[in-house]
Amino acid sequence: MIDFSEEHLMKMMKGELEPADVAIGRIRLTTPYQEIPIEEIIEIGLFDKATGKYLDNGSDYTFKERLKLLLTHNAFVHLAGGLTCGITDEKITQIRMTKKYMEPFQSFTKNEMESFHGKPEKELIEDTMWGMDYSLDSLISVYKNSMLYFYFEPQKITLQEVRIGKVNEEFYAKK
Repeated sequence: MIDFSEEHLMKMMKGELEPADVAIGRIRLTTPYQEIPIEEIIEIGLFDKATGKYLDNGSDYTFKERLKLLLTHNAFVHLAGGLTCGITDEKITQIRMTKKYMEPFQSFTKNEMESFHGKPEKELIEDTMWGMDYSLDSLISVYKNSMLYFYFEPQKITLQEVRIGKVNEEFYAKK
């Protein structure tokens, strides 16, 4: 897991630091993907730049080949500990923090986040429907001109994930 400053991220959580100024190690928005420490990478999901279509045969490539494909494809690069970087045109355009990166902040509630950031610009719902089974996965509060997304566990309404950078909101329902 990449070393990160809990105090630095706490400033973002409390609204004292803009999303563009957040850094986890050398990882921050708009930096080249080469700043991602290769030893931290556990998976690379590749997408065609023109169509946005997921490269289904990505697992046919070696890890080294997938790293080279980052020059010609967009991607989500998953790192140890629960950090994911969205890559567009060779730059980091999204940072997703879960698991170990969120441990210091998981007790934050939606009400507390609203006390720091105010009323969300918009609220979204992440849900899943498989046949007759429906699952409400997350309640999402959107801030900072759609550059900061707080995902809350729907029963306890506690923070479970944070995303920095534009998210494709077409995948979510509006609340």
